[in-house]
Amino acid sequence: MYIGPHGHVVIVDADGNAETFGLMDGGVDAAITAYFGSQLQERVQQNIIREYLGEQPVGTAFVIETGNSKHPWLVPAP
Repeated sequence: MYIGPHGHVVIVDADGNAETFGLMDGGVDAAITAYFGSQLQERVQQNIIREYLGEQPVGTAFVIETGNSKHPWLVPAP
């Protein structure tokens, strides 16, 4: 766990599936989508289209709100 200026960040070593395009329908990403709902995947994809022209480069990351008070942020980082 990392404690930074915005609070605690849980660090989990887990691989996602095809995150460069924001696809969250397999493996760990499918569990994230099942928990937060498909609207989160849609917002992740919209951000990737807007900021990275549709494909998020490996080594980049961004923070997006989940709409969940218990787990308020998701950091897509392929």
